[in-house]
Amino acid sequence: MGLITETNQQYYQGAQGFRGDGVLLSFTTTFDTNLILGSWNPNDESYALNNFKLYTSTSGLPGGYVEYTTAFTVVNNAIVFPAGLEPAIGLYIVVQLKLLSGGKYGSTEAEKAYGEVVEDNYGSYEYIKLSDAVDNFMVGYVGDGKILQNTKKSDVLFFAKRSLQEFSYDIFKSVKAQEIEVPNTLKMILPQDYVNYSKVTVSGTDGIAPNTAAVAETFSGDGIYSNAGVDFTMTGATDNGITFSATVNFDTANTEIDTGDFELDAKDGGAAGLGAVSMSGTFGTLTFDEAGIDNLYSDATTHDMSYSTTVGAVALTVAHSVGALAADTDYAKATSFSAGYTASGMAFTLLGSETAAGTSASLAMSYALNDTVTITADTDQVAGAESVQTIGASTTLNGVSVSVESANNSTWDVDLGYSAGGFALTYGVDETDHWTATATAALGGGATFATGVSSDNEMYAGVSFAF
Repeated sequence: MGLITETNQQYYQGAQGFRGDGVLLSFTTTFDTNLILGSWNPNDESYALNNFKLYTSTSGLPGGYVEYTTAFTVVNNAIVFPAGLEPAIGLYIVVQLKLLSGGKYGSTEAEKAYGEVVEDNYGSYEYIKLSDAVDNFMVGYVGDGKILQNTKKSDVLFFAKRSLQEFSYDIFKSVKAQEIEVPNTLKMILPQDYVNYSKVTVSGTDGIAPNTAAVAETFSGDGIYSNAGVDFTMTGATDNGITFSATVNFDTANTEIDTGDFELDAKDGGAAGLGAVSMSGTFGTLTFDEAGIDNLYSDATTHDMSYSTTVGAVALTVAHSVGALAADTDYAKATSFSAGYTASGMAFTLLGSETAAGTSASLAMSYALNDTVTITADTDQVAGAESVQTIGASTTLNGVSVSVESANNSTWDVDLGYSAGGFALTYGVDETDHWTATATAALGGGATFATGVSSDNEMYAGVSFAF
């Protein structure tokens, strides 16, 4: 049996806790799983690459933990806070690996750490590193008064590797692939040497919503709409650590909808198709999805493939359109990229896009003054237009959030928000006096209620379900 190196809390819950002392900046985790940090900022696209979430609490009591979304980095599986942002004395800090239940930390559903990192680690104690086996042999059998009086470690290592070669002929696992057509009985005969299968997960959504949004179509947006969708995700891994995944989507409705916004999306329901196919490893992540990957500069257009990786502390992503749809001719053969870097409480994001219309680029900066206040600034140059500079500030305290932005083209936005116990309210207004107000509530069991109204006499109300 392999060596058990994780505590029960680490193995079963995927969590490890620390306490701040007002001095330490680095807190080292000891999971069997390496920490992966794409970005600390939930608004950054690379945030989805994270395999964990970080929580803090001043009391350490259930319900008192909130997600930490201020700048930090990961170095050799250690959480490192920037100088000047040392965790206060007595502050409770928890690193939570993603798991199916979402964990017991976080004040809202959005703050839960949903994923399968913890479940993927189950059974890790079954294995032992070759270096550990050699070290154990040297301690137990080599030395004065032992079976082997004078044996070099290099000799033991050589024969250990030779043993692995012999084992590989008949004992080590091999992976075979066989295509089986599933009959109407839903029963099939498995191969006689069958041992295990690749993981298959099923997720889906459905919902119903009245909507009075204005839409750029020949049909009216007024009415009540419903739809249901199921996404199948299939994953597998090679012996050298490369992970493959693919999704298949099924939508059953005349109109596909989102129950949480003002827009009536499209008449593209009642269809099935192949979604994204990706390959991940130490080299990064390579994704293929025809016209299904958002342009990194502007998600109004799409790409067919993307590649993301991390070089030092810089997160890089490049996307390309091999052949865009006819309706998207301006973005045929388009390329976009993003680069993100975080250091000393500051985060920088560079976005760019090269299309038939020209080159567009933006550079954004944010700085966390403390745990509650963040200031932002960016410059945006759209192809063929004047550059626009914007500055802003945001603060969050006790569930109340305020965000203000102003640009040199005489535009501005003010957004207010409040969240508590799965309930959230938002209100936003801009320089044209256009305003929107929304409310969402987690109903439990995967159900969410959402409603909204705007100054353009638009409204929506709907319930969505996820499983």
